[in-house]
Amino acid sequence: MQDVCSGRLRSATPTAPTSTSVRLHRVPEWLVARTVALFAGANFRLATMVAAAGLAGGVMFGFAHRAMLDDSMITLSYARTLAEHGQWGMVKGLTSNSATSVLNVLLLAAIIVVIGHPVVAVGILLMTTMAAMAWWGTRIAEDAGLPIRAFPAAVVGLLLVNPVLISTIGLETYLGIALVVG
Repeated sequence: MQDVCSGRLRSATPTAPTSTSVRLHRVPEWLVARTVALFAGANFRLATMVAAAGLAGGVMFGFAHRAMLDDSMITLSYARTLAEHGQWGMVKGLTSNSATSVLNVLLLAAIIVVIGHPVVAVGILLMTTMAAMAWWGTRIAEDAGLPIRAFPAAVVGLLLVNPVLISTIGLETYLGIALVVG
């Protein structure tokens, strides 16, 4: 057989692997067993439901984020001022106490510190809230003997298509419902 690059003849029989060859390692049996258990059992259903609910919350936020009301912007002002200046108020230098949900402002401020964008922080909190709703809805369905897939999907779906609730994106409504369910 002729080597294309050098034009020299080389042996047609394969050679033994060298130290630079890639060697495949055997996957430990315990890792295979845990992976199969995750994707075969109820944990996979739960993880899938939680991920789908978070994704659904993100899709809904993508459609509705440009229509956030003025109250949502007030909450975001509080969260941004707290995240950027460490002060409780709408405007830097002016302390005020008119935020309707301290927990919502604190969670939004924590997300803003990490990502730096207030409106995206609302979306991340909404996605997290919807994922928590799916988690808790699945647990409630298991305990009550309800359909494990249908019940949390219905709960999350009804929350995400309700126009009254969609108009409250950025406020504490979804967070409050999630905490009551949880």
